[in-house]
This record gives sequence, structure tokens and C-alpha cells, in this order.
Amino acid sequence: MMLTDVTGRIATHLHTSTLMACLLMIPTAGALAQPHVHGVAQLLLVQDNARIHMEFTSPAINMVGFEHSPRTDAERQAIDEVRRALANLDSILTLSALDCDVDSIETAVTGMISIDGDTHNHHRHLHDADHAEFTATFELSCSRAQLPSELVITAFDNFQDLESIHATWSLQDTQGAQHLPRQNTRLRLRP
Repeated sequence: MMLTDVTGRIATHLHTSTLMACLLMIPTAGALAQPHVHGVAQLLLVQDNARIHMEFTSPAINMVGFEHSPRTDAERQAIDEVRRALANLDSILTLSALDCDVDSIETAVTGMISIDGDTHNHHRHLHDADHAEFTATFELSCSRAQLPSELVITAFDNFQDLESIHATWSLQDTQGAQHLPRQNTRLRLRP
């Protein structure tokens, strides 16, 4: 790999990180929603030309029905199923009309469990019994820089205990926030 390729990737990552940091400082209505509210997930969209950074975070109780360390094989299986679902962008929202390539996907479970080397025995430790979350992060490269005026949210269909989503975005031509109750699956990015 050439040095210019690495430098370009680092610059792109830093630029996206800077945009995200700036977005979090925007005093839009509701932009400072509580980070861990049962029933509520957070959706963040940041655009840099034809690149999109998306992050979806939800309390574990919304996704698997509990936040404690898994006690049964069924609970461990539920965690694995949610992680697999979150690794698919379509489980959260639909961007099919944009013709985007997924450059990277990261899913994480924080505050609930960690696996200490011996995954065969499922040796797990509770880290924070009060606040466990699932997070899915996507980096996308799209064929065009213009996002549609609205996106279809599919997370409500896939995660039954999810009651609402607080979405925040910073796009090339607009920024904003919207609180979506379960019955509203349309995220309106532009008037």
C-alpha cells in the first residue's frame, strides 16, 4: 500500500470525525437527547461529499429485552442474533436508491458483557448492570452525493421493543434532528 493511500484514508477519517464532533455541538432541538433511555435509539448521519458515516445506538433492553449479563444460552443467542442483524444496514434504514457500497461495519455491545478469552465456556463478566447498549457503525461510499429528502426507517420492524428513534444529521446542504415515534418510519432530511 502506498503512503498516499494511507494518508488519504487517515485524512478522510479525520475529516469525518471532525464533522461528527461539530455535529454534536449543534444546539438543534433535541440534539442533546439523553444517551441511554429505554425504548429510544439514537441515529447519527454525517455526510462528506459521497461518503456517509452512520451510527445507530440503542439500549440493550430495546434489542434483546434485558441489560444484564446473559444467563442462558437463549440470551446469548439473542445477543448474537441482534449483532448479526445490526451488521446489515437494511435492518436499520433503507438506502438502496443511493447505490452505496459499505466500506466498513462495526457492531458492539457495551456495558453488558465481555468475553475473556475462553469463548468455549462463555466466561463473561458484568461491567455495568445499569446501562448496556448495542452500537452499529457504518462507513458508506455512494455513487452520488445528494441524499434523498427522506429515508425509510426499518428498525421498528426489526426490533419490537424500540419505541422511538432520535435522529441527528449533518449533510452537505442541511443539518437537523427529528424524533421518530414507532408509527413514523419516514426520516425527513429536508423540508
